[in-house]
Amino acid sequence: MKIENDDIRGLFRTPGLCQLCGKPCPQGTDPHHVLSRGAGGSDIRIGLLSVCRECHSTKVDSKKGTERCWKAIALRENATVDEIKSANYFIANQLHRLDSEYMILDKIEAWPATEKAKEIVIRDLREAKVIV
Repeated sequence: MKIENDDIRGLFRTPGLCQLCGKPCPQGTDPHHVLSRGAGGSDIRIGLLSVCRECHSTKVDSKKGTERCWKAIALRENATVDEIKSANYFIANQLHRLDSEYMILDKIEAWPATEKAKEIVIRDLREAKVIV
């Protein structure tokens, strides 16, 4: 199951500051999927950054750039980089195998992650209307 949510992506297109370089973006930012959609990334808050067009085209597609993105999301979410990465990979690798809300919640409960990582996943899945 890939989460596609225009409302959440839209939150990352609004005018504001680039979450990587801090530059103002009065015309709006680009939503950047840190874990690409082709690699299983979804439209969830913990997988997206608001970035200026310059950062989007030059700074995010290298190993160093990806690490900067993970750090920026962790800072924004008040979590560790490991919790953010773990939550993204959990969603990318587990959700496509599950077909009911109960299976998803059971899988989250059994997942050997921190409580913070589990809370973030549940919050984002609720926001994306995958679970209620």
